[in-house]
Amino acid sequence: MSEICRLEAGKFLEKLNEYFERGKNSFLYDICIKDHLDKLSSESGYPNWLTKLLNYLSCEYNLTGKMVVDVGCGTGELTIWMNKLGYSAHGVEIQPELFNLSKILEIENGLLEDTFIFNSGKKLPFGDKSVDIITMFSVLEHI
Repeated sequence: MSEICRLEAGKFLEKLNEYFERGKNSFLYDICIKDHLDKLSSESGYPNWLTKLLNYLSCEYNLTGKMVVDVGCGTGELTIWMNKLGYSAHGVEIQPELFNLSKILEIENGLLEDTFIFNSGKKLPFGDKSVDIITMFSVLEHI
């Protein structure tokens, strides 16, 4: 698999900054905003980690032709990259602000409008046995 490509994220970054602005005077602000900005920067370690993760998933589970659901997708970068690499992936998020940010990335990167699903923990809109792989990264610490 080739290196991951750069995401289109102009409007996303604008809205992300607005989202974090309310916590600007807290000590976590710099850490949180840096974490999200790093995800979009080719100079950070995140794209390298993501490339390794996607290589692992692709080799271990042969993602081609399979439905992947990323539970707790947050702002959606992993789901976007999976789709840009040609895989069929959907992201599920329960936090409205993060879901809205993922929808902006979805539009900016030309993905189908049903790539991201807002779900408050009720039944997911997938048929029985229609999902092949479920991912969940950096989720449990928020529960």
